[in-house]
Amino acid sequence: PGSAEAHTALGAVELDYVWDREAAARELHTALAINPGSAWAHHWMAHALEAQGRLPEAMTEMKKALEMDPLSIPVNWDVGTELLAARRYGEALPHINKSLELFPAVPLIAFEKAELSYMLGDQAAARATVAKLKGMGPEVTEDPFFLAFFGTAAVRDGRRQEGIETLKRLEALRRTRYVEPIGVLELCAEINDRKALQVWLDRAFEERSSMYLYLPLMKAWFRDDPEVDVLITNAAARTQAVAAAIIHP
Repeated sequence: PGSAEAHTALGAVELDYVWDREAAARELHTALAINPGSAWAHHWMAHALEAQGRLPEAMTEMKKALEMDPLSIPVNWDVGTELLAARRYGEALPHINKSLELFPAVPLIAFEKAELSYMLGDQAAARATVAKLKGMGPEVTEDPFFLAFFGTAAVRDGRRQEGIETLKRLEALRRTRYVEPIGVLELCAEINDRKALQVWLDRAFEERSSMYLYLPLMKAWFRDDPEVDVLITNAAARTQAVAAAIIHP
């Protein structure tokens, strides 16, 4: 009962797997009351606030986590993700560049740099970062998440058929390994395959993806496509129903 780490861990489970935002926030408030200097508790409190649609407050918490633990890889990439979600590109660019200097071999940070370049309309910079990602070896090139992103990048580079073939490959990969559905959504949107987008959204829900709760943060990735926005809004509502069913079966 007196362990901030235990309450933080329980809060993370309540948030990402039970999808109970309120229970998660209670656990994290308890963790921070026990140890207000815990960077990891502030990090997870930020995620709890993100899931409640309170991004500005989440960014304050994540900034505290970064100040307390500036060499945390997850905190650095989460700060980058929040800045992209808030469309604060002027702040995102120096932060992500600094993170890349600190952690040049971390593919998720390079992924953020590529996404930021696309958001800024800098196709050449995005292409260069994608090439660097592909040069990180099979741990990246054979990872379904990055495979999906490379398909997305191909479509954005004018190679739509390559994106379609990538989606087929990901479908086949599901038979032998886990494919995080949320990572495939951007590809589905880029090739304008609404049926596939709904299929992968449903899979994310059914497989209890730990990323599902944060879909509303990802609207910037989908270029404000109104149809995708509706799907994301509906998906977010499903998590509320799940949490309510657990609390009041």
